[in-house]
Amino acid sequence: MASPFSNFDPNRLLTLEEAQAIEQTLLPAQERFLIRVALYSLRYLKPMAEQAQVSLNQLSPELIYQGLEQDETLLKEEHQSPGFLTWYGQFLIASLNQLRQAGEFCQVSPEELSLEQVIDWFRSQAQQRLRH
Repeated sequence: MASPFSNFDPNRLLTLEEAQAIEQTLLPAQERFLIRVALYSLRYLKPMAEQAQVSLNQLSPELIYQGLEQDETLLKEEHQSPGFLTWYGQFLIASLNQLRQAGEFCQVSPEELSLEQVIDWFRSQAQQRLRH
């Protein structure tokens, strides 16, 4: 499998408009970073789920690692930095768990999440932490 970003276009990760919208939330830096990570992961995992013919809710850690092992770009990175695929897989799995929670919060599937919905979920998480 070729990487979803083999023909790299930075706008596929995050558009300028999306970056501005995230900054305008005035959420703490950690939340803004996590929103960016969630969007990046969503854009990486959607084609992986489509190729495996499953929804993001059905995408298992095993399928994620299988997809990563077929990504030529990541295999090169693994060759240079052993353990990279394991780290990256854990990164994607953690992000997917957040996307699933955001989907439940917004009552949509993770695939259908909009930027605004992702921001709303992270805002609600930040507010919950402040209350405790």
